[in-house]
Amino acid sequence: MVKRCLLIVVFGVLLLASSIRAQDASAPIIALSKGDFYAINPEDGSIEQLTKHPSLSVEASPAWQRDLAISPDGQYLAYLQTPRFYALALKNNLVGNIGASPTDIVLLNISNGDEKVITKQQANITYQDQPRLWYRNHPSWSPDGRTLMFEQYRGIPDEPSFDAEVILYDLSTNTSRTLLVLETYASKSAWLGNSEIIAGRGRYDLSGRLLSQFYVNEGMSGRYLTHYQGQDYAIVDSPDVTPHDGRTYVMNLKTGAHGVVKGLRSSISAVSPENSLVFVKDDNDTRPWYVINPQTGDNFIPPKKAPFAMDYTFSPDGQKFAFIRIRTSINIIDASGHEIVVDFDADAILWSTKQYTVASENGDQSAPVEPTDDFFNVKRCGTLPSVGLVAGGHGKVIVGSGSNRIRKAPNTEAEQIGQIPDGATFTVVDGQQGVCSTGIRWAQVTYGQVTGWTAEGADGQAFLEVVPN
Repeated sequence: MVKRCLLIVVFGVLLLASSIRAQDASAPIIALSKGDFYAINPEDGSIEQLTKHPSLSVEASPAWQRDLAISPDGQYLAYLQTPRFYALALKNNLVGNIGASPTDIVLLNISNGDEKVITKQQANITYQDQPRLWYRNHPSWSPDGRTLMFEQYRGIPDEPSFDAEVILYDLSTNTSRTLLVLETYASKSAWLGNSEIIAGRGRYDLSGRLLSQFYVNEGMSGRYLTHYQGQDYAIVDSPDVTPHDGRTYVMNLKTGAHGVVKGLRSSISAVSPENSLVFVKDDNDTRPWYVINPQTGDNFIPPKKAPFAMDYTFSPDGQKFAFIRIRTSINIIDASGHEIVVDFDADAILWSTKQYTVASENGDQSAPVEPTDDFFNVKRCGTLPSVGLVAGGHGKVIVGSGSNRIRKAPNTEAEQIGQIPDGATFTVVDGQQGVCSTGIRWAQVTYGQVTGWTAEGADGQAFLEVVPN
């Protein structure tokens, strides 16, 4: 059943039609319910069932919005699927509470419902073969929609059988290749345009060549990727930097420089970011504080009582959004405030992709990124100030201070991969510098054929100095 109503708080017209990027206004909302996919027409709320899968365990994937990735043109849905043999083991209580389940990746053609498994488990494997089971995460499409990226791993880190990889699937050739072999689980991989990706602590091109590395200071976290004012950043934070007072901290993913922006972590349509409504304070990937039209200031406040709202998702042109009211309906709202309520019990929905940004409470995204040293305290960096090394420049080990170790990462527990002799000159990497941990400020350098991290000093004593050009 479809109901139509008008919101009390009405959205104004977002932009003139002449300024809107051409989009497929009829792109359906993809709804997941009890393991099957449905296409919801956003114009009239009509429903078309796309798949008919056998009933399996409710604990099996796909189950959440994070299991789904829709291509930028809306033609394909890639999703995580628990293999049938493992889903049956879950259903029959053979597995126990072990956390995540192994997954395959399936490609669904939204226009005709055809499905293809593009990566699967090994043949003749059972639910008991834990070291051989592949776990896959974070499917995401390149901006041009030609390549799907995902991570896969099996085994336990530091054991001989452990494998962790970043995989690229080429839609045009129906082939997959390993882009990166990782030493441990990757944090969420992401695209930087069509030719670069972020995976783990590195920025790579599509040949797998490392372009730059980035680390956060000790005790900090960095999760959300945001493309803000033409630059790529990770949104970073630390428990000891409070209160934020309406500010968001970021780290430039090319230079490693930290900055702060007056605004809240929010999200917009990745397909049409310049025309988009804004999900203000999009904290948990399912429900923002509110949705705002930055052109008019009109906003929509999520329901404050059950059935609560979740799985907020933008239309491709960013001028509509939809959400689930749990076990009740799918609600579709356009920029004029018109709402369609579709009576449908969905587990998850997805209309298009979104990207993070930093926005004011009014949806404005023009606040500049200001430099900050809020994360550089004595506990992390020690009492020694920066010795003044310049990215792309040169430095040397101070005569009389002894050799300087080069480590794989900027901390004293990281593997030693080389050393710089007393008095020797090195090149400062043209990338992130000045990362702090355990009271030491670290420089990223190259000496001979070795590139890694070396301490600028400790206990108030400098080990390095700048070599003038």
